[in-house]
Amino acid sequence: MLGTHKHNVFFLCCYIQFCSQRQLAEITEMINTANLVHRGVVNLDTLKETDGSLKDMEF
Repeated sequence: MLGTHKHNVFFLCCYIQFCSQRQLAEITEMINTANLVHRGVVNLDTLKETDGSLKDMEF
């Protein structure tokens, strides 16, 4: 029975690690997608000086 407990603890630790890795991957993918959308929607190279300050659009 003791061996089963160690086995369960091992799989619980793996599950917790998997969940945190998945969350990190999801956040990273959201940041990447937001960057791609921003670059696709806002093309800073085509803006003219009369359009306003570029500092408002850059981050």
